[in-house]
Amino acid sequence: MREELIKAVRKASQLLNADKKTAEKSAVKYSETLSVYDGEDYLILDVSNIIRLEADGSYTKIISKTHPAILASKRMGYYEEKLDPSKFFRCHNSHLINLKELSRLSKGKTGYITLLNDEVIPVSGSKKEQLNQLLGL
Repeated sequence: MREELIKAVRKASQLLNADKKTAEKSAVKYSETLSVYDGEDYLILDVSNIIRLEADGSYTKIISKTHPAILASKRMGYYEEKLDPSKFFRCHNSHLINLKELSRLSKGKTGYITLLNDEVIPVSGSKKEQLNQLLGL
């Protein structure tokens, strides 16, 4: 009986350690800045100033509050991995938006969002429900 108890405690301890390691791996920390090569220099952008990103072939156009449009030499997927998904949402194959810049969302299966700067961005049908859930609609 005592040996069974010791085995059970060891197994529980191993499971707890495994869960802890899994949680540590999944606790990704996202940077508050993003370094972007524009073909000449590296620009250090404060993530909170990024309004949206737009795919342009193998490049990404980054629209921010502090710089003119930047044509970066990496694909949008690269930047999507660097940005916190609780703050940025890929609403369309070609568009990744800062959720704090969202001002309006149209109804319907597909639709459009309007940003605070009055830009209108398409939302794909496959992303509409996910966006609604994220916004609590």
